[in-house]
Amino acid sequence: MPGSDDTQYKLAILMSGISMVAWIGVPVLGLYTLYVALTGGSVTYPALYTVGSLVAGVVFARLERYFQPEDWVSKTNRGS
Repeated sequence: MPGSDDTQYKLAILMSGISMVAWIGVPVLGLYTLYVALTGGSVTYPALYTVGSLVAGVVFARLERYFQPEDWVSKTNRGS
């Protein structure tokens, strides 16, 4: 784990915020892609943005877990 607990906490919060925005973007962009498809538009870019948002959500959620201080890990059910 890099840095002090304070640094890890701040990084975990930052990663959590980015992940949350990405996860919110997935259904919004998915609905927009559906709308574009139903109206006869090109769905290439909206679909790519939806997949990109999904990938970003997963990556930043995993980074959030990486940067969590050790005392957070011991308070969860991981490994039990």
